[in-house]
Amino acid sequence: MKWSDEGLYSELLEAINFDDDEEKALALIRKGLEEEKLNVNQTDEEETSLLSHAEAACMDDVKTLLRENGAVGN
Repeated sequence: MKWSDEGLYSELLEAINFDDDEEKALALIRKGLEEEKLNVNQTDEEETSLLSHAEAACMDDVKTLLRENGAVGN
């Protein structure tokens, strides 16, 4: 599995989990995909996927974008 850029991944998790900033999360996902620096199926240290984090934060647009780009689960 290809790992995501660590800085990008951390910033994305922060946007979803702490900032509750869906627009920022969407922009980071798009940037990461464009630059091929984001694995949409990567999990954090607790084995939680980006899709699961987006679900918990009620970020429907983030979930849709992740799924459209190959995220599985939820």
